[in-house]
Amino acid sequence: MIFSNGRRYNITIEAKGAQRRTTADGKTESLLARMVLGWSQFFDDLLDDKTNRQSKGGMIPWNTVLEFLKQQSNDIQQPRLSLIVRIAEEMSAGLSGTVQGMRRILLRERNMQRINRICETDVRCLQWFVRQPGANMAEKGGSRQELLAVVRRESFDVLENRVLKDFIHRCDAESLRYITNEVEINAQFMDSKRARDVRRFREICVDAGKHPDFEGVPKARAGVRPNYVLQNDLRYRKIWAWYCRLLRREEDEDRFWDWQARTWADIVRLLMNLAIVHLEREGLKPPQNGIRIRKVIGSSLHVTREQILGSRTRGGSEPGPFVIERIANGTPRSIAILEVVHPDEASEHILTQSLSRTGGHLYLVVRPLGESPNRNHVLIVWGINTAGTNQEIFWEGISESATSAMRFHRNVLAGARIPNLPILQGLVAASSLYAEETNVVRELSDAPVVIMPSDPRHWHEVVEYLAILLDDRLDRLV
Repeated sequence: MIFSNGRRYNITIEAKGAQRRTTADGKTESLLARMVLGWSQFFDDLLDDKTNRQSKGGMIPWNTVLEFLKQQSNDIQQPRLSLIVRIAEEMSAGLSGTVQGMRRILLRERNMQRINRICETDVRCLQWFVRQPGANMAEKGGSRQELLAVVRRESFDVLENRVLKDFIHRCDAESLRYITNEVEINAQFMDSKRARDVRRFREICVDAGKHPDFEGVPKARAGVRPNYVLQNDLRYRKIWAWYCRLLRREEDEDRFWDWQARTWADIVRLLMNLAIVHLEREGLKPPQNGIRIRKVIGSSLHVTREQILGSRTRGGSEPGPFVIERIANGTPRSIAILEVVHPDEASEHILTQSLSRTGGHLYLVVRPLGESPNRNHVLIVWGINTAGTNQEIFWEGISESATSAMRFHRNVLAGARIPNLPILQGLVAASSLYAEETNVVRELSDAPVVIMPSDPRHWHEVVEYLAILLDDRLDRLV
């Protein structure tokens, strides 16, 4: 929006080659918009999963995260799990009863009442009474035989009912949005359980929104602070909890769209860490010959309820460290240490503190045991959100660019006479909007490009693929 000479002009700026948030007609969300929303929902579902509800402060064991990812892969024949689906499952049975039994209050008002119906008066009514002409009540009542009295009127205009009304209207809109964007795009989803649940819940919301007791109740304003009823009444407490989730999701949706590149980098870190955890679990059944990794210290993933600049996980909660063992004829021998370093923690690690200019989103540090410090390796992982463009992508060029950047940066560090420089290798994790399988370009180069599906329902297969790549890379490094 631009103001000039007292006039206002609206100017739309659109990045060339960028995926739109809505389709050309503007009526439905684009696939990328639905996918970005699915990324946010993935972390919400992870926190809400029954096995994680006992976790304190959003700390979830890595093995539990891996199991949850496996469950997501079974969801491919259903429309995407969304917040409105959970609300429909939880609230369909009780919402109508809550509306029928809405809390009400009695308001004391002063109105003209017929003399034979007066039940209560107060000082102001008596003051009005003595000012009226006449010697008795009949004369003071005049021709209409009415006097000022206190009457009680039933009202539903309380904070909890305002929240209830706004919640119903938001659920109605969100249900319609889900049906339009998630169900109607695929004929196979029309009769799915989630579609039926959301359609039935929308009918309940439409009927509830027409209840006559809502006529004098305005919608809740922004910045509502809960009262005693919203916090303690069993019916309204559930409404308030889901209402807050709806408001937060609407706010996070815009922020996730703005920060989708950082969100994808966050997801790449998650998937790479899970690939290492998967390798460690596979190492419990060691091969006769090859390598395996063994966990030294356990850790848990820290997931936040709200996004911070597009990120839903905290640095410093990476798995490991691990011991890499080489197995020959069934006998293991420790040969290296594997550490996972978050970029927020990179300045604290001796081998990654000078690598911040590479812009890596994760660093895998491999330190061979009993060898020269010059034999240390750092695998730099980059996550790039290529799903956000509709232009043709030259994958080989991305790999060559990453390789050149690492070579140039190492030469700069060598020129600065920094001792014991590690050997740098890289891995570029790119998102693909339409891919259902993981693929790799220039696998044997120093910076292969792994093309991953953006859909969370395919991420378990992505983890298995990354684990194979990582196992092969570690085998060659050590």
